[in-house]
Amino acid sequence: MPSDKDEVVADNFPAPADAPAKPVVKSNTASPVVPVAELPAVDQSETKRYFDSLDESRQKYIIKLAQNDSFDLKLVKDPSKPKSQWEYDFQNFKYYEVTVKEWTNIELKRAELNDTIEYAAKRLVTPGIPKNEEWNFRRQIAEKHVNLYRMCARAFLGMSDEQYDNADWDEVRNAIDACNHRTVYSLPNLAGISVSFTG
Repeated sequence: MPSDKDEVVADNFPAPADAPAKPVVKSNTASPVVPVAELPAVDQSETKRYFDSLDESRQKYIIKLAQNDSFDLKLVKDPSKPKSQWEYDFQNFKYYEVTVKEWTNIELKRAELNDTIEYAAKRLVTPGIPKNEEWNFRRQIAEKHVNLYRMCARAFLGMSDEQYDNADWDEVRNAIDACNHRTVYSLPNLAGISVSFTG
């Protein structure tokens, strides 16, 4: 079972100095919009593998969202009230580029989640596995999944923990998946384009 103390060995190394240069997409406009499908991923990261695992309709939706510079997300004003009485604020969150350190931490968190899922899948088919062990695996996976998105919300959208906790899950998940996709595919910064999930 992987732990925080396990040594992590990166499998992505810089290209050698004499490697051929990647093709550059040129445009006559100041902010070129290049079809995402034509852009090669910058690496074979854990995040790219996650995107490749999505069904085609969700991939297309995330690709469309990834070309936006900001996202209008719905946040519950007072989650202590009964759900029938909830009121919402709509806040705009700008997409921020991430540092190497932030991206590395995101990748390691996703790798840790994937390792846990793979290990649990093998362990859970073991005959006679104790119920408490089965529950523990499911709890670990849920916690790692939510915390991965929490880390991404901070890095890509500048969200506080309170904002993340009070956000609509479907909206914030889609926005974060779009930010991750944009980073993996190195999309250009597009001036002032925003998306609202409320139509």
